[in-house]
Amino acid sequence: MVRPSVLLLLLCPTADAALVDEVADSLDLARGDPHDGGALWVDLNQDGYPDLFTNGTTQGSHLMVSDGGAPPFFYNETLDLAPGLSRAWLHRSTLQADLNHDGWVDLIRHGSTDLEIYLGRGSASGFRLGTLAGQANMLIDIETFAGVTTFELGGIALLDFDRDGDLDIVAQNEGGVLVFENRYSSGQQFGLAEGVFPNVPLRGDYVAVADYDVDGDVDLMVRTYDDFDLFRNDGPGVFAHDTSFNAQATPDWGEGSVNFCDLDDDGDFDVVWTGPMDMWPDDEHLTRVYFNEGGTWETDPAATLWPGLDIWGTACADLDHDGDLDVVFASHTGESFVMVNQGDRTFEQNALVGSSSHASSVAIGDYDLDGDLDAHLSVEDGPNEVWRNDAMDDGARGHLYVRPRTELSETCVPVAERIWRDDVGSTVMLRSLDQTRISGVREQNGGTGRGNQGFYLVHFGNPTVSGDPLLVEVRFQRFEGLIGQVEITPSDLPMPRIVEVTDVDIDGDNILTHDELDDSKVLDDFDGDGISNWSDIDSDGDGISDAVEAGDDDPCTTPVDTDGDGDPDYLDLDSDNDGIPDGEVATTPGIDDAGGGAAGSGLTGGAGLSCTCQSSRLPGGWLAVLLLAVLIRRR
Repeated sequence: MVRPSVLLLLLCPTADAALVDEVADSLDLARGDPHDGGALWVDLNQDGYPDLFTNGTTQGSHLMVSDGGAPPFFYNETLDLAPGLSRAWLHRSTLQADLNHDGWVDLIRHGSTDLEIYLGRGSASGFRLGTLAGQANMLIDIETFAGVTTFELGGIALLDFDRDGDLDIVAQNEGGVLVFENRYSSGQQFGLAEGVFPNVPLRGDYVAVADYDVDGDVDLMVRTYDDFDLFRNDGPGVFAHDTSFNAQATPDWGEGSVNFCDLDDDGDFDVVWTGPMDMWPDDEHLTRVYFNEGGTWETDPAATLWPGLDIWGTACADLDHDGDLDVVFASHTGESFVMVNQGDRTFEQNALVGSSSHASSVAIGDYDLDGDLDAHLSVEDGPNEVWRNDAMDDGARGHLYVRPRTELSETCVPVAERIWRDDVGSTVMLRSLDQTRISGVREQNGGTGRGNQGFYLVHFGNPTVSGDPLLVEVRFQRFEGLIGQVEITPSDLPMPRIVEVTDVDIDGDNILTHDELDDSKVLDDFDGDGISNWSDIDSDGDGISDAVEAGDDDPCTTPVDTDGDGDPDYLDLDSDNDGIPDGEVATTPGIDDAGGGAAGSGLTGGAGLSCTCQSSRLPGGWLAVLLLAVLIRRR
């Protein structure tokens, strides 16, 4: 099918919007103070249920904790968990991540000149955050940095700019992009890293991060004044202006947002860019979509405007579970609305009837874990709103949640004691078993919209994949772009259908991924079967599984090298050097062989790799232990 080259907007109130009911009051989420900035969904107490972290203008931030009910009810636990958050006026962006690698969620928020970090203190403290007094562990005041002469923070986001494994903070400041380097691994906190971004004035507003060209490095988009807005990540600590993108020379559009979303499902990230009518009333500076076509950006100003609409916040999500991303718009001069993606670069409008006329940002998440994504709207002059999605109400539409995870433990410890965090910046897509791509690209987001952060569970809502096996492909961010594929059948998973994909032992053979990469030396595919060694349950093709030839079931021990020739048994066809191939021993009755595994104990390798992968935390303490087939290839 030939797609049109421009975006066509059909203003049609009958489109399948999915967001049908405003339910904030019934959930006790209708905070009464103005909400001008960001919000996000986060599992604060690691019970499996999404909680809400939202910024208010006059009463500070709020931590609204779910009781896990059906539907859930939310309790304001701010004064108990982190009373310092009740301080007002740090009301712009909100972020969450494990910054200091202790396994607990940390929170970040900022205002015009200050940025606060609250470190989670874990289960022993009742999941409180901050100091013992509940105040911020670190307050960053940009006015105290030598060399920073202009002070107006627009937006912040998370990425690992130097590829050291820690999440750093990038901030849009009118004097240029600032990078606050994460130094917790060296016993410090955050410090200003200089010379990372080109030294250009960046008067503007909010930011978004994503690996827009899907090369394994997270890039940055900044809403700027009369300059190029896209900064391409060219490797550790190196960012360059990408002159392929310039939002029509972008005069300062004032309040607004920017998002990376794969709207045309072609495997790379497009851009949604908003502009307020009250700041720039002429039609040249209103909301547009820029389609990424291999590094060039397609848009037709006449066809991609929303004339007469004053848009502040946006978010992308597959609300109607048809496989492509829709766009939620927070309107500041009328009802907010959804542009429902028709799959061919055309969109149909559906209003959120009765929504506030002063919405400022959108946070997407599944507050009731029913499989479809709901929307939280921050409202500038009144209570915030939560719009419930009914896409799963008929029980006929499928979905899948993917949670990429990275292992943080400094030393090898038993699986039950390992520390994990979300692999922020990683990308995810779905493929059929023959490797045909069947979805667009999604990400575990580090900052987007107007001070928001994407849902920590990566959502796919395509009903065509629910009943058949498929491959979940993750490009891990912390593992420097390593690509892993996990075979699952979504309909076999218990609700809410969450699969965690981890980077530590991809093929489940109890040999750590980094050990298999090191052992591979020259031959990444020792037996030539088309499966990389770190993905192959029988890497040397001798009929004895790697798990057996490793010597024990402890992934923290070095794989056995029986004959001491420098090649571990799982990559040695005659592991005891007795002249009898291990494979012959494994398949021939009566042969007595001292090494290479017991006769008949081997497993047969093949195109599918059988392994028990990491478990996913589900509501009520369930553990979904998934039997997965895993394939992986190097970047």
